[in-house]
Amino acid sequence: MLTLNSSPQFSTWQCDEFIAKNVTVVVCRLDQLDMQIPGNKIYKLLENINAATEQGFGTILSFGGMWSNHLHALAQAGKRYGFDTVGMVRGHEGQTTPMLEDVKALGMKINFIGPNDYKHKDSSALMTALAEQYGPFYSIPEGGANHLGVAGCQLIGAQIETSVHADADFVALAVGTGTTAVGLCCSLAANKTVLGVVVLKGMTDLDEDLDTFIQQQGSESHAALELDHNYHFGGYAKINIELAEFVTAFNRNNSFAIEPVYTGKAFFAVWDKIRSGQIQSGSKVVLLHTGGMQGARGTAPIVQRLLKSKRA
Repeated sequence: MLTLNSSPQFSTWQCDEFIAKNVTVVVCRLDQLDMQIPGNKIYKLLENINAATEQGFGTILSFGGMWSNHLHALAQAGKRYGFDTVGMVRGHEGQTTPMLEDVKALGMKINFIGPNDYKHKDSSALMTALAEQYGPFYSIPEGGANHLGVAGCQLIGAQIETSVHADADFVALAVGTGTTAVGLCCSLAANKTVLGVVVLKGMTDLDEDLDTFIQQQGSESHAALELDHNYHFGGYAKINIELAEFVTAFNRNNSFAIEPVYTGKAFFAVWDKIRSGQIQSGSKVVLLHTGGMQGARGTAPIVQRLLKSKRA
């Protein structure tokens, strides 16, 4: 059975606005734990890999886009732990990205699904057809979003609670599927608030869906969940000049990097909430760096174009 024996390190984010507002921000460096399966990805995969092994599956199949951090991590895990992987990619045959070239080199089989068919990716008809093509497989939802993914992410909260930063008032992170946020809520003390920065636009049902999921975990006491939908910058992987400048400046002035799809939006939101007084003076924030730097590769041309247009 796979276990995660190491705990994340923490880095203080030094910023003049934070000093002025008397707020401490500590970055939980999940990105440093495992360079091949970075950030929260290894937590979401851990229990799923164990389940696949216990059930006797030699193949794991999952879903994602052409810059998917999740599929990249799964391919790395397959290479390391000796199981076959299949990536069901939202796109069309003939398309490619450096991320897809990476996973193919790691042995992942790629199967493209058009955007319209991708909406029905969980259908029994598709699963039956895939089983005929690839043989028996263990299926993980896109982004590792299932109860075993949540169970793995509860370890993150447990690690924070046993660290010197257990006195934090907020634990902040970028939210896509919400799997990590739910795991945190179920494992952090009830006096904390999980601040989730939603990176997709129009996810109006996410608040209720995640609250229901938390209740289903059966935790008698859990942290509060507060989702903020005001920092998606137009939608998933959408970037404007303000975000491009923020991420570029952060990466220039700090010893580690963020990207504009997930971590950049979360870091911007925390920075903006502190300077505007939404996070009150005297607070302490643990901010998760959830890894997943594929977004930096995929959005680099957009960031460069925005910065160039600003200079013109």
